[in-house]
Amino acid sequence: MGVVFKARDTRLGRLVAIKVLSPAREGDSDLRARLLREARATSSLNHPSIVTVYEAGSAEDVDFIAMEYVEGETLARRIPEGGMAMPEAMAVARAVASALAAAHASGIVHRDLKPANVMVRPDGIVKVMDFGLAKAAVSAVSEDVTKTAGGTIAGAGHRPIHVARASRGEAGRYTQRHLLVRRDAL
Repeated sequence: MGVVFKARDTRLGRLVAIKVLSPAREGDSDLRARLLREARATSSLNHPSIVTVYEAGSAEDVDFIAMEYVEGETLARRIPEGGMAMPEAMAVARAVASALAAAHASGIVHRDLKPANVMVRPDGIVKVMDFGLAKAAVSAVSEDVTKTAGGTIAGAGHRPIHVARASRGEAGRYTQRHLLVRRDAL
């Protein structure tokens, strides 16, 4: 859906990440609305392991989200061929579980949790990103958060249990927690 650029906030003198719709899709009103829903959902969360949204807006008819720039690498790149050492894997799992618990407490289910959406900084701090498919578990944010492009289920290109349940309207806190604990079952 989007493209992310590294940029500098000239007012505050800090690095930021700017997410915009890909140029071929920037005229799509449904995707523009989805980008705003992502910004609303993510900005409603305040947790050290969830990326911080600074601003959402439009400049020169291009919608954007300005968020915390996270130096480091995605978990997808960080996991070596043979898997992570248990202490590091547990530290990452604890941080991700804590972030999801905070999101769930605010009524938001991520729905696209995968290693590519988790950043690990050089100091080991973990950040969950990309709430573009987030769903309101309760009406804490807005019913609009439940919408996806074209009403479809999108994500990692497979149908794990949380997607299958989501297609039947059963996505929720349990399924994400279950995925984290039962990763070997997939």
